[in-house]
Amino acid sequence: MIPACFSQSNTVSCNNNTSNHQVPQNLITCIYQTHLCNSPTYLTLTWSKTLFSHSLTIYATDSFSITISLNPSTFSFFKTRPGSKSIYLNHHHYQRIKLYWDFTRAEFTRNSAEPDSGFYVAISCNAKLEFFLGDLHDELTRQSGLALTRQLSEPTLLSRREHVFGRRNYVSRAQFLGTKHEIGIECSGGVLKVKVDGEIRLVVKRSREKINEEELIGFVGVWLNTVGDMVVVVAVMFKCVAMGGGEQ
Repeated sequence: MIPACFSQSNTVSCNNNTSNHQVPQNLITCIYQTHLCNSPTYLTLTWSKTLFSHSLTIYATDSFSITISLNPSTFSFFKTRPGSKSIYLNHHHYQRIKLYWDFTRAEFTRNSAEPDSGFYVAISCNAKLEFFLGDLHDELTRQSGLALTRQLSEPTLLSRREHVFGRRNYVSRAQFLGTKHEIGIECSGGVLKVKVDGEIRLVVKRSREKINEEELIGFVGVWLNTVGDMVVVVAVMFKCVAMGGGEQ
């Protein structure tokens, strides 16, 4: 949600009750395909950030769900430390897995709920590393004794969804078919621009006709690339609040 999008600077939302009680929440949800205890598993990682909290929820269907607090306080001595937790899988004959994490040195892009670097999330089964996300391989080995091997395949990212609140600009990074791309959204002067790797791919302008709706929800698709028979599409859904009337 980008409040400045399609709105005039002096415009105030009509629904003050809703805006006053709504806490902005940035969410990034990634679904990975991996293996746990020799069984194909879909892991859903949801990174959540609000003004007062920052957390990661890891969920596997019919198996387990756990939420890790990344930054429970702004005071340094209360910040999260490396951790681990044993979990029993319900539909795997109660096999035990162990979850490891470390976000003490995590680096984040501005307003992003997901770290860019300086972290790891790992899952082992029977003392064998089966899932790893992040870049602190040596730190994981020091904490757990687990080591990355050639047999460990990289988890497959099936989908990624971002729900963000911002003023005027938002930048995200995503990987498609092995290539990393930067996706940017800019809102100013009644114009929404979508950029891919710095190149403008879409421009949406506010209608010159007076708009009475309190908010507008839009969905756009941006063609990105074609590889063989596969077409990669970046889909952007935006919600513009505090709509301003009058012509621009």
